[in-house]
Amino acid sequence: MRPREALEVDGLTVTFTGDRRPVVRGVSFEIASGEAFGLVGESGSGKSLTCRAILRLLPRGASVTGRITYGSRELLELRNGEMQALRGSSIAMVFQDPLTALNPVLRVGDAIAQVVQSHAGLSLRAARMRAV
Repeated sequence: MRPREALEVDGLTVTFTGDRRPVVRGVSFEIASGEAFGLVGESGSGKSLTCRAILRLLPRGASVTGRITYGSRELLELRNGEMQALRGSSIAMVFQDPLTALNPVLRVGDAIAQVVQSHAGLSLRAARMRAV
């Protein structure tokens, strides 16, 4: 990885206890700092599980193999507290459930800016500039 704070996913595989086949198999990609990235696929193809695996928010019974690197940190090796500190401040996910993901009264940029503001200690204006 070259750029600072890039995210690299290499050979990500997610399996659940009792299942022979992985639900996500061999996913690899890299996102450079400041780069926009979209993960697309058919319904049930593992997009959400891939994102949850990166954030280490998988349900019980799930196991992850492969490498997930953020900057110089190997995310699968971080302690829970270290990972929790990264979530929201450095890495975040907008969940699919429209009723809980975003406030319909706010613009998407404003909703993301509020999260950036609370985690980075920025003014709302600076957070909005960073968010969009």
